Amino acid sequence: MITRGVIKRKRMNLPVVNHFLRWLEAPFFAGDEEKTHQAQLLNAIALAVIFFMVLLLPVIGWSRDIPTLTKVIDGLMLLAGLWLRRRLFQGRVKSSGLWFMVLGFILITASIISLGSVFTPTTSTYLFMVVSSGILFGVWGITLSTIASSLLLGGYVLGQQAGIFPEQTYETQLIIWVLYVLLFGLTGWLSYFSHRILARALERSRKEITERAQTEARLRESEARYRNLFEQTHDAVLMIDLQGRCLAANQRAAEMFGYPVDRFPGLPVSQIAPDREQNRQALETLLSGELLPHLESQFRRKDGTLFPVEAYLDLVRDIQGQPQQLQCVARDISERKQTEDALKAANEQLNHRVAEVERLHKELREQTIRDPLTGLYNRRYLSETLPRELQRVMREQKSLSILIADLDLFKKINDSHGHQAGDRMLVEVARAIKSLTRGSDIVCRYGGEEFIIVMPGIDVEQATARAEQIRAQIENQTVECQGSLLRVTISLGVAAYPDHGMEAEEISIKADQALYQSKQTGRNRVTVWSEAREPQP
Repeated sequence: MITRGVIKRKRMNLPVVNHFLRWLEAPFFAGDEEKTHQAQLLNAIALAVIFFMVLLLPVIGWSRDIPTLTKVIDGLMLLAGLWLRRRLFQGRVKSSGLWFMVLGFILITASIISLGSVFTPTTSTYLFMVVSSGILFGVWGITLSTIASSLLLGGYVLGQQAGIFPEQTYETQLIIWVLYVLLFGLTGWLSYFSHRILARALERSRKEITERAQTEARLRESEARYRNLFEQTHDAVLMIDLQGRCLAANQRAAEMFGYPVDRFPGLPVSQIAPDREQNRQALETLLSGELLPHLESQFRRKDGTLFPVEAYLDLVRDIQGQPQQLQCVARDISERKQTEDALKAANEQLNHRVAEVERLHKELREQTIRDPLTGLYNRRYLSETLPRELQRVMREQKSLSILIADLDLFKKINDSHGHQAGDRMLVEVARAIKSLTRGSDIVCRYGGEEFIIVMPGIDVEQATARAEQIRAQIENQTVECQGSLLRVTISLGVAAYPDHGMEAEEISIKADQALYQSKQTGRNRVTVWSEAREPQP
């Protein structure tokens, strides 16, 4: 990137002057200090030529003794200086220097020939060209420009002795004096400018040397700290090249793997980390620029035994950002794995015991809410769930029906065939009732031969039809016991929310009253509660 150099001077509040001062600045090439220095020197030379010719042209223009060719050549020198500055700002620094030397020698030689004398200030500009060549191109520039100047001056002297050049007038000599004065000033200014560039270069060199010394000191201090950390850490640290060979390792690594420290350089990493596929994937992940979380693997000791490790891998890059090597920090986690395995076994045993406790708790809960003979819910479960179900149907604006059933003349079966036959009959009746109800219905053995069925979402008409199905099923059902076929009938009472009440106890009482009416009117029937049938006190 080419920009104009920054001249650290106080700017005037005059736009024309500020523009002129900015025009004087040399081009600046970011990141190329040598090119910038050459450009500054060439810019100074070009400006010196431009100002010299600007001052000279009025003088030679006034004189009538100066040949026209000389005036043209001096004008060409002015244009050459402007052209060289233009090339400098185009970034063509080296070619501009070469053009400066070639055009300078050509124009100086032409000027001397046009003046007709070697004894002019123009001849002295060869010295200016030699000095500039040395500054720009070093030894080769000085050598070639000195040879060229010597040959040209020798030719001029021979020509002067042969009378080729005419004698000079007083006016011409006066102009020559002016030219000498300007040339002395130009040479002195160029020397001062070169001195300033050299002084700045020396100051930058001293500063760079100081900064480098400070950087080296910090680097040595950092290396000492890193070496101390490298050796004193409790984890194994290995440096590995990108080809999979160890470069270095600390003492802890030697203790962990069983190798001496000086054995690690050149040791294939696969000898201590045998999982080649895991190694390859880890390297590819790091080279792709992704972060690699810690990984667990099996490393191998010198005696061949495997042990678990937790490893952290990091990619080390050089100052240009190119991958250089891997740093591996490994920690033996054998004890931790043993602890984890023991904890896992203990946890599994605890989970087994918890599951057993939960199973026993569930069984105990079932025993507390289930009738042990029929497997139906008992009175306790009914008292817990009936109010809750009633509240739910109230929120949902639905019906709820309660059926209370009682086996007819069940005592005769117990008295005639024994309690075993009675229990068998109760089980079969419970199974029949359960088969005719929904999964959302609550079927309970309320006590003895009495059953209660709670039907959420069922109105009184649907409940009555379902009760009739249950009655018919029980009536047609036979139970074999000790070679005898036993039969039994059942009476049912029905009451519903909201038709017969708003409270669970009220509806239950009315369903029980309807059951009483079924018993009083001949048994083996279904009765829906009504005020007309309500027993009178």
